Amino acid sequence: MDDNRSQLDFSALYWIYFAENWQLKAGIDTVFWGVAESNHLVNIINQIDTTYDFDMETRFGQPMVSASYLFDASSLTVMYLPFFRPRNYPSPDGRIRTSLPVVDDEIYLAGASETSNDIAVRWSTIIDNLDLNLFGFHGINRAPSLVPNADFTALVPQYSKANQFGLMRN
Repeated sequence: MDDNRSQLDFSALYWIYFAENWQLKAGIDTVFWGVAESNHLVNIINQIDTTYDFDMETRFGQPMVSASYLFDASSLTVMYLPFFRPRNYPSPDGRIRTSLPVVDDEIYLAGASETSNDIAVRWSTIIDNLDLNLFGFHGINRAPSLVPNADFTALVPQYSKANQFGLMRN
């Protein structure tokens, strides 16, 4: 009986072009970085859908344009993410949810907005038996802070800008 669970969402719907050493992709896709960590700390491209999966594993598809160049044992991918998708929360009648309902009146801090023009870059290489990935992200943090509204009857998602850089080893 949760109105927020009634939706049509594509996790992957894109056009892709392959050339000799590169590819171009445009549309909606689900990108997953990092299989080893338990909390998916580097999985910052796609937004979580908490109405279907309270363990935070189900992700929305992300509108994007990406270009990848393939070297001998490595690849470089650049992604442009023109739209930000706010996290979806269960309605007051939904389950499993927080004790206070989360309302859809998102707050964007420090220049963040739904048309955020986020950028992500990933370089992957294999050296001997070592799989290395260097990545960077500039855009809106997909994990909002939940702050109480003025009369403390609901929680409001608050989104801020994020810069994330890292090195992963698989």
